[in-house]
Amino acid sequence: MKRKSLMQSLLLLCMVAGTIQAEPSLSWGGYGEIVYSKGVGGDTQSNAVLDAQRIILMTVVDFTERTGFTAELEFEHADETFVEQAYLDHRFSRYFTWRSGVLILPAGYINVRHEPMNFPTVQRPMIDKSIIPSTWREIGTGFYGSTMDASLSWEMYLINGLKSYDEGGKLGGSSGLRGGRQKASNSIMTEPGFAVALNWLSPLGIDLGSSFYRGGTQSTLFDGLDAGDAAASAAADSSVVDVSLFSVYGSGEFGALRFAAEYSQAGLGNSDRYNAFTGKDLGSLLRGYWAYVSYRLPLGGVWGEALDLFFMAEDQDLHAGTAGDLTANPSYHVFGLNYGLNWYLSRSVLVKADLSSRTTDAVEDMDYTFNLGLGFSF
Repeated sequence: MKRKSLMQSLLLLCMVAGTIQAEPSLSWGGYGEIVYSKGVGGDTQSNAVLDAQRIILMTVVDFTERTGFTAELEFEHADETFVEQAYLDHRFSRYFTWRSGVLILPAGYINVRHEPMNFPTVQRPMIDKSIIPSTWREIGTGFYGSTMDASLSWEMYLINGLKSYDEGGKLGGSSGLRGGRQKASNSIMTEPGFAVALNWLSPLGIDLGSSFYRGGTQSTLFDGLDAGDAAASAAADSSVVDVSLFSVYGSGEFGALRFAAEYSQAGLGNSDRYNAFTGKDLGSLLRGYWAYVSYRLPLGGVWGEALDLFFMAEDQDLHAGTAGDLTANPSYHVFGLNYGLNWYLSRSVLVKADLSSRTTDAVEDMDYTFNLGLGFSF
């Protein structure tokens, strides 16, 4: 009886253990940025701006060893709430996975690496606001994977694109593509876009990558459009811009030296008709770059982990090309320098400080801004 009772207990324990293993596993994470910015120098005085710029909470659910769900809820400026990501993954093998849902486009360096630990400045680089409108996410589906040694990885998605028209033009010369993000909120789609990225970890330990996006923008003028109405069809066609976005980027470290760089450009077809129809001044070619180098000083004890001193140069031209009668606006070509430090209290908590300067082709004098930031991830 005792042996039978023991066997029954062991069998019950195995059944319970099997049930526990079959239950979905849940994990949490997140990151955040709180910033302070104030213009310095010049002839005018201005208030400082303090902003709880973004707080993100992330949850990951593994239903099985192959199928999982990831979601990020973003609180911006302490009073706006967005879904930053929400997607399902199904892994067919270690090297091939299907992904579908609200996706962050694999565009450039910062868009997919937008946590504060991944760039040294308090604010994101200029081109990753206007040319690649970080954090750019839309609804889509596709696949990602890697080679057996993980040195080469790739992503490709069919994904909803930017909105160019909704009771007026959404894209403009001074802001580039930023106003076109739909953020998966009541998004409209005339046609999907295609995004692909390829990343390579070289034998020297340098990460190199390139991304490409191609797609037409979305317009509300196609809702209820009568195909036989030539004037309405022409207006709808004039409200659409063809976007071809290309980026190349890299990062690495050698001892105490760290570096990263990105070049991005967007070719915008039909911009002349779009500007004539909407009254906007959108360029036909947007391009820019940033590059930084930093030097790490190790710390210890109560002083935290390390202190990184950095220098970044950046350049953005939102009228690198214009079409039709549009004349390039020299104030849309901006050059910036950033000097600062990152104080790592731990690998997941840092304090940022930098002095940024900006000048344009229209004004030679520099505008200076002092920035402070608190960043964390978990």
